[in-house]
Amino acid sequence: MPRGALHEEEGILLDQGIYPVLKIDEGGRWRLDTSCRYRHLVGQRVRVVGVRVDFDMLDVRRVDPA
Repeated sequence: MPRGALHEEEGILLDQGIYPVLKIDEGGRWRLDTSCRYRHLVGQRVRVVGVRVDFDMLDVRRVDPA
């Protein structure tokens, strides 16, 4: 997928380093650039909507429980 593409992904939200990480079911990972509140969802299944801004990074528009 090219940069700027909208993604809707589901997986486990992890708090790792500077950026939170979404570990998706297919085995991949996305780093999440977000200003949304997410800490209460760490360790849970979530649905993330965002725009790809780098190889493995999404600019998050929304984080919701899955």
